[in-house]
Amino acid sequence: MNEKPVYHQSDLSKFEFCPYGFCLERIEKRRGLSSFFAMRGTGAHVARKVNLRQKIATRKDLSVDVLKDAARDEIKKQVDEGRVDLKSDGTAFMSKAAVLSKLIDTTVKLVEIDRLRLQPRLMPLEVEVKKRVILERWPFDLEMTLDSIDEDAHITDLKTSRCKWSQEKADDEYQPSVYWLGYRAHRGCYPKAFRHHCLTITKTGRTYAYQLETIRGPGQIVAVLERIKAMDRSIQAGVFPPTHQSNWKCSPEWCFVYRDCKYVAK
Repeated sequence: MNEKPVYHQSDLSKFEFCPYGFCLERIEKRRGLSSFFAMRGTGAHVARKVNLRQKIATRKDLSVDVLKDAARDEIKKQVDEGRVDLKSDGTAFMSKAAVLSKLIDTTVKLVEIDRLRLQPRLMPLEVEVKKRVILERWPFDLEMTLDSIDEDAHITDLKTSRCKWSQEKADDEYQPSVYWLGYRAHRGCYPKAFRHHCLTITKTGRTYAYQLETIRGPGQIVAVLERIKAMDRSIQAGVFPPTHQSNWKCSPEWCFVYRDCKYVAK
């Protein structure tokens, strides 16, 4: 008997944005490049992880400078390994050194505001909890990594963006529904809430740090599972149409496999 497929919450978002992009990345295992904008989020996540992991024992935050160094080191490492596409919107005519400097400068701004305004609110119990949820009545299982399980029975996850999030967007995200199940499987009960810790940096360089909470009920969870089931049917049938070329996702800034796509004019 074949094993059930296992999906992540991000798989559903990737599939709905562009089924063919999902196919290239997840099924054909094409290794694309991280974009300038995605790399800022990676740097901020790495810095936060460095702080929260040690905070479990010390119950104190590290200095801003330590976290900036962690983000800076991660960015340099990935750029040196050729894993970042530095020719993004607004950087196409800049030198590699200039783009790297801009990437680091904007990332450390996010790290600083995150450390000073959001992380002091957190007292983590566990950080980056990897969990598999067995769904006996569904044709698939789920896997996820919970960024932070906190002492006040909340799940907290970091988001970075160029536009400020609304409460409606936070409530519409698939991730809390999937993580709701992961928390229950791991802790034996549901969380009190899911916290989006949001970092926004605008084109002008202005930064914002803010928190949006959301909760999930059975109906919302089942609705997401039904979406995953529909995705699974398409995957099993080998149906992977492209998204419309006007979709913001269909760009080298936001699609890691854009340059491998046969539907993009070369």
